[in-house]
Amino acid sequence: MTASTQPASTQPEQLEAACRSQVLELLVTGAPLQQILEVLLHGLELQRPGAVCSLLLLDSSGQFFEQVVAPSLPDFYRTALTGLAIGPGAGPCGAAALSGQRVVVDDLGSDPDWSANRALAARVGVSACWSQPVLSAGGRVLGTFAIYHREKRAPDAADLLLIQQCAALACIAIEKDSEARKLRDSEARYRTLVEWSPDPVLVHRMGTILYANPAAVRTFGASDASELLGRNTSTLVHPDFQEQQRQRMQAIVAKEAIPPLAESRFVHMDGTAFDVEVQGTAILFEGQSAIHVVLRDITRVKNYQRRLEELAHFDTLTHLPNRLLLADRLQQAMSQAQRRQQTLAVVFLDLDGFKAVNDQYGHDVGDALLIAVSQRMKGALRDGDTLARIGGDEFVAVLVDLQQPDDAQPVLERLLQAAADPVSVGEARIQVSASMGIAVYPRDGSHTDLLLRRADQSMYLAKQAGRNRFQFFNQPDNKAADA
Repeated sequence: MTASTQPASTQPEQLEAACRSQVLELLVTGAPLQQILEVLLHGLELQRPGAVCSLLLLDSSGQFFEQVVAPSLPDFYRTALTGLAIGPGAGPCGAAALSGQRVVVDDLGSDPDWSANRALAARVGVSACWSQPVLSAGGRVLGTFAIYHREKRAPDAADLLLIQQCAALACIAIEKDSEARKLRDSEARYRTLVEWSPDPVLVHRMGTILYANPAAVRTFGASDASELLGRNTSTLVHPDFQEQQRQRMQAIVAKEAIPPLAESRFVHMDGTAFDVEVQGTAILFEGQSAIHVVLRDITRVKNYQRRLEELAHFDTLTHLPNRLLLADRLQQAMSQAQRRQQTLAVVFLDLDGFKAVNDQYGHDVGDALLIAVSQRMKGALRDGDTLARIGGDEFVAVLVDLQQPDDAQPVLERLLQAAADPVSVGEARIQVSASMGIAVYPRDGSHTDLLLRRADQSMYLAKQAGRNRFQFFNQPDNKAADA
């Protein structure tokens, strides 16, 4: 089936997956922040035709918008927002940055907080703005992600989910760029103060080491250069990369073109391995041909890449899967259920009374409660089930390997009990409960956003019915679910 004949319902998911993959690839390869953010905004605009997106980055003091990334908005609009102080009169983005909470304005013309800039919005031709704060892993506001619409419009559940996902990706890109800039600044200061200490350098002739600089002595853990001189380079290369380095050495001697840098793995004198970028060039040393090798330890980089993957897929507080990983696992679970001719349940869960806990005891206690309850609920699931935190006190569980919807009931009851059991945090003994809405695949929908929307709507019906209970999706009772 060609893209033009695919069902329209599958296209947003394909666009979302393509955008996410492209952004993550740019992150891993170290692309510039501006490029990553523009790709992210453009991808969202493709997923929501008619939408115009922007990302406003705060200055280091968090007082005003220092940078505006909005490739589809005119120059005059970006100029007007650059340097805008957050707070009253700064529109939805200023309010979202100030409060750290999502701000939805479905009619900019009637929004009092946008009165000073109403003419600006009219000139651009936008009537609605939904602004989501971009929060760091520590909860600091880095900026705001916004979607504008030409017509007056409020977001649906799928819109809100997409906004939060994009804000999470933007957070990863911004924090990665910040860490890279700090690293560059640190390297510049270090090189200024310690100019005599460059990267490890070896000079060898057909593998026999002729020279090692002080940095190489330290890197390999030798007591002095004499421990390295005369040694064959193969004794410093990890066995898995012996052939790689042999081929590179032969190519350099033969004056063949090779990539200037290669990722490899070397070993210290004590046998422990470390990852490096290695560069080799042909030189004359003491009047004879030799190979000049520069090493850079990238173990400042492999660990960061692993951390990046963790940030991209797991909630930083509870370490549960986040929205991105939930979407992937739900799609895989649906494919498996279809192959096995089974069913699965999507459970949208919201804690009852959590806001009161935060108000009475503070956010530290609230976070401790979320961690404890999330671990209990995870323990209530079966092997193969997934529990994800999608924001605040909202969770989604995916229950697999069900022959019929009623098979989910024992797990649902365990989830209710896990949420309702008291939790001791310091001297406080806290008890909350949960309201849960359930949508069943394929009975209640054949794609992820519809199932999540219907489970979310059913959760609200459970709250209205008295909380501490679960409610399966029922079409007559959920007339608003597809609105």
